[in-house]
Amino acid sequence: MGSFIALREHVFDLIIFVLAIATTLFLQILSNLANDYGDGKNGKDDAGRLGPVRTVQSGVVTLPEMKRMILMFCLFSLVSGVLLIFISDIHLFSVSFFVLLGL
Repeated sequence: MGSFIALREHVFDLIIFVLAIATTLFLQILSNLANDYGDGKNGKDDAGRLGPVRTVQSGVVTLPEMKRMILMFCLFSLVSGVLLIFISDIHLFSVSFFVLLGL
């Protein structure tokens, strides 16, 4: 939404748009992987589960493989998010910088 407002105001930046989309997608994927991992590890998904097939529960992906994918998407999210902060107009080491870095 911010990129559409920036486009209207003639300050659109394609790199910011791509990094924002990438970060959002990486975080969504990370959330789904972590949910699948947790449900598989805790036995919440079983053969009687309704809905789409879960990768850990069905045996398509093992718990260690899922954990590696989670770590990989943590890294992707971190890199794209930090790049997004660094190319913004936020002053390094300001309060806003640390708040966004923490988030």
